[in-house]
Amino acid sequence: MAIRRAVQQFLLIWACIAVSFSVVCKLPRFPPLAAFSTRQQAQIQSILQLVGFPPLGVSGANFSEVNVRISEVNTVNAAPVTANNAAIYGYGYVNVPYNSPVPFLEAEVINGSGISFSQTTPTVISLAPNATYFASYNFIECPLIANLPVRLLLTLNDVPLYQSLSVAPPLTDGESRSGGAGSAVFNTGPGTNELKLVNTNLEEIKFVAANVNIMQIS
Repeated sequence: MAIRRAVQQFLLIWACIAVSFSVVCKLPRFPPLAAFSTRQQAQIQSILQLVGFPPLGVSGANFSEVNVRISEVNTVNAAPVTANNAAIYGYGYVNVPYNSPVPFLEAEVINGSGISFSQTTPTVISLAPNATYFASYNFIECPLIANLPVRLLLTLNDVPLYQSLSVAPPLTDGESRSGGAGSAVFNTGPGTNELKLVNTNLEEIKFVAANVNIMQIS
């Protein structure tokens, strides 16, 4: 029975696509979010729709081939979690000691409510509890020491996110500039969640610039 129902739904979707290049095939309306328990709401990720449209250069509603695009349907009347995103930057020569965070100047972009940054605490990016984020960063530094690789990583509540470790290659003179980049997917816990970009070298490093781009993904 379940297999037959699945086949019927599949055939219905493709029949809808064949009718017209502008047809959107929708499943029955999804119940409102309030109809679910808090636990169920957290498990609801997204609903998808198939959109059929003609091949490039073909007009009208009659054609032998169809291109299909999958897009997300926001049927629960809630903003997608990816609407919580930010781009935060810093520049200027700043000396950062061992195991200390790199400061930023300001947020170029902050959208949504899942990420916040304040110039009063320039080394901290605050995140929402019990969420999943993707963060990427890049930096330019002047090590001041010859043949010294410079290592950075992200920390969450001062716990290293080792998957974000990056290493800038050593320089023969120590006075030139080098740089690196890293990224990580990670989960936040309950309560306060503070993201930092930390110098893991034993030596003090002079940083020229640093940027973090971050997005909540669930």
